[in-house]
Amino acid sequence: MSRQQAPGPPPGIFGNPGSADMWAAWLIPTVAAIVVSGACGVWLAGEVSYWAGDTPRPGRPLSYLKALIGGRAAWPDAWGWAALAVGAAVLSIGLISAIRLVAVRHGRAHRADRVARYLAPRRDRVRLGTRARAVESARLGGAWAGSPLGRIIPGGQLAVAGPEDVSVDVWGARAGKTTKRVIPAILDAPGAVLATSNKRDMSDATLALRTRRGVTWLFDPQGLASDGVPAFTYDLLGPVTDVSAAQKLAAIFEASTREPGARTDAHWDTAGRDLLAWLFLAAAGHRLPVGQVWEWLANPDDAAPAMLLRQAGHAGPATAVEGVLGQPDKMRGSTYGTAQRMARALVNPSLLAWVTPAAGLPSFDPAGFPASTDTLYALSREGEGSGGPFVAALTAHVCEAAERLAAGSVPGRLAVPMTVELDEAANIVRWPELPKLYSHYGSRGILLHTYLQSWTQGAEAWGEYGIRAMWSAATIRVLGAGVADEKFLSEFSSLIGDHEEWILQSVYTGRSGERQLTQSLRKDRALAVSDLASLPKDRAIVVASGSRPVVIKTVPWMDGPHATSIRAALASGAGS
Repeated sequence: MSRQQAPGPPPGIFGNPGSADMWAAWLIPTVAAIVVSGACGVWLAGEVSYWAGDTPRPGRPLSYLKALIGGRAAWPDAWGWAALAVGAAVLSIGLISAIRLVAVRHGRAHRADRVARYLAPRRDRVRLGTRARAVESARLGGAWAGSPLGRIIPGGQLAVAGPEDVSVDVWGARAGKTTKRVIPAILDAPGAVLATSNKRDMSDATLALRTRRGVTWLFDPQGLASDGVPAFTYDLLGPVTDVSAAQKLAAIFEASTREPGARTDAHWDTAGRDLLAWLFLAAAGHRLPVGQVWEWLANPDDAAPAMLLRQAGHAGPATAVEGVLGQPDKMRGSTYGTAQRMARALVNPSLLAWVTPAAGLPSFDPAGFPASTDTLYALSREGEGSGGPFVAALTAHVCEAAERLAAGSVPGRLAVPMTVELDEAANIVRWPELPKLYSHYGSRGILLHTYLQSWTQGAEAWGEYGIRAMWSAATIRVLGAGVADEKFLSEFSSLIGDHEEWILQSVYTGRSGERQLTQSLRKDRALAVSDLASLPKDRAIVVASGSRPVVIKTVPWMDGPHATSIRAALASGAGS
């Protein structure tokens, strides 16, 4: 090991380590502190002597010290020196206890807090702040600062997702993503909001407050937050006007009914999906209820769909259906059976009641929603009897309507951004097109915020390629607490990068008494997999495009600006 001093960091206020400047800088204030403390102690001892006996009062400290030095004043007696000793002991114990307390607290602080100041430079932290986001919004002709993320460590500045940001969050179960991310984003949204969930807590907390902004629509086919009786209907087949729209709807039903880890068959899955698409198109072209599709699927000999398609001018799909009808019984049965599996939600009359127009009930219009300040809550649970296909289709139709509206405007974006909060997306919003849309929806003013409980969950919903495409295209990536996927955390750790710090190796004293320090520059992962897996529940890591990662303190709605209003709404039952 070399005994020459390694190049170190730039000089601080106390000079370079091991230099004469450093020792002088420390020595002078230390000696001064000892002198001042000793003088004050002697004066206090003189005061105690005065109160304990007949010693003259010392008077002012400086005058007393001068008198002692000149022999004109009496030194403190035994009582004074005893009091000084006791006071010094108490003070020493207090200082030691305080130092130990600080050390213990520092030791308990998570590594994310300790390295936070080294992760991102100040300019990157400023870029995530409300002031910078407000400037960005003004450039786009708006006045909205953005969706809250949390408070940056260090400094406590509020970080927000801006008016063109689309995000992907990965939080473990019960880590608080709904209370800390989804609910604040809904309440701070400037325009229309579409929010999905498999629980009622999100709608309960925000429905009453969003009602003050516009109409609130609660699409709840499984009765998670209501009695399950529709207060309005959504025409599932309304947007199906051509072959492409029918294929997209069938793909949503296929993705929504695929079991995790299930094997796929390229031939039969494609055949079943296409058949389902053509039956959707046949029903839509003649304004038939979507339940009619299931009746056709239950009767593989029915030639009515092919006839209706040909009457509507869809010759290609009509020929395709006729081709399936002409197959041998076993092949035709396999095709129809595959389509039945994808469309099995259509057999449930409770679910169909929400997607079939009915007299006397208002109809939700996806085309008019993006330009409003309304709120649409779409709730469903995963598993048997799930309304997931309908929630995913409703989400797709609203976003596609917003895309058309944005494309028809002069700047190519919505005048007021539409916020799309896809909580539990991998369970109930299995929209195959979603990963492809991340690359351009932000610039259209359609702000997608997708929340996952694990990377694996996203891969099951959209495939490994799809979830990576979504993750890469997101301009805001958030890792919350409770994630235990080692492979994903290892990649995220690499994304955060390394941290460099100078380590003291040895101290060398030369023959002439000079001291030299040997240092080395150590490079290590800023946050290892174990650090990320053990994030506290009130911490998250945010990686924004073009910026270094920042550590944030998450802020639940209970500590936010809407807390009083939400509590009042929950207490009155207005949220349900």
